[in-house]
Amino acid sequence: MTNEHTELCKQQHTRSAIERARYVARWPEYCIYCEGEGKMCYTYDPSPPGVSLSPGYMEDCDPCPECLAQGVCPRCGKEVWAWEDWDYEDYSNDDPLTCPLCGWSESNPDCLPAEAECLCWVGWEQEATYGDLGC
Repeated sequence: MTNEHTELCKQQHTRSAIERARYVARWPEYCIYCEGEGKMCYTYDPSPPGVSLSPGYMEDCDPCPECLAQGVCPRCGKEVWAWEDWDYEDYSNDDPLTCPLCGWSESNPDCLPAEAECLCWVGWEQEATYGDLGC
């Protein structure tokens, strides 16, 4: 049994690394904390403990505390919003924030491309469990 990556996996990782390097070269001041997305998201199960409801998850997002919450564009890294003038109660998702300098938009953030996901371990696990099936 060999735990080597497949050719497809290697190609996907190479392509992903190139796309990420291009983004960093174009936007060197992007926010490394949210990777240019402008928000930090997390998932949670809203079901109270001990209640027999089907499990489910919700996603909640907050403005990135390192950029958007400071009035800084997540992509170009320039200070463009004055948060003391921003009223969250009057804010509407129909009018997303847009950077006047680089065009980053909350509705289409154009953030750092995700790293390619390796699924080679599935094959390794099957080979360890069932042996080489010759497929």
